[in-house]
Amino acid sequence: MDERCSKHERRELPRRKVALTLGVTCIFLLLASTGLRYLLLHRCSGEIGQGIKEPEDKNASLAEVEDHLILLTTTAWNEDDDTFQGKWYCHGKSCYHFSKEEKTWERSMVSCQDLQSSLLKIDTKEEQVFIQSKIKYNHWIGLIKVQEGRYPWQWLDGSPLSQKLNFQQSLSPVKCGHMRPSTIYTADCNHRFRYICEKVFSGPDN
Repeated sequence: MDERCSKHERRELPRRKVALTLGVTCIFLLLASTGLRYLLLHRCSGEIGQGIKEPEDKNASLAEVEDHLILLTTTAWNEDDDTFQGKWYCHGKSCYHFSKEEKTWERSMVSCQDLQSSLLKIDTKEEQVFIQSKIKYNHWIGLIKVQEGRYPWQWLDGSPLSQKLNFQQSLSPVKCGHMRPSTIYTADCNHRFRYICEKVFSGPDN
């Protein structure tokens, strides 16, 4: 009887060793797999976030975060002679601010003044084409009707509207001008549109 038990134990011993070895190997592989997945995920997330600077205020609102991302993507359309400064798009001698909020013409004018600028004045046909290529909505500009007559429309600085610009006038008795993606048009000053501010290019920030 004892001899049979001894033979049985000798048979079981290799099986236990094999089972123990397999168990340890499985645990090791599981730990190694988990570690590799963590390292890979950490590296990928780091590369994705490299080009995006987190807002300094970690409690920043969703609107601020969205605005930050929009500013990053809009630099893609800048041409070689354009400069991008914060929320201003600089081209040639002028910098432009395209608002996202909608206001009346008068409130838009005040908002531009608060930014040490003025509502947009279009000097040339080339500038009009450039600005219109950047917008998809109606934007107030610094054009007003100051009198009745053949050339009643003027810019805020008192200069007349050039006849070379693509301009259409409404039949309604309205007194403010706005920019559309296709033309300069007129509208009631109390309408709420986005607006475009303009200031002289001062060079890159130091």
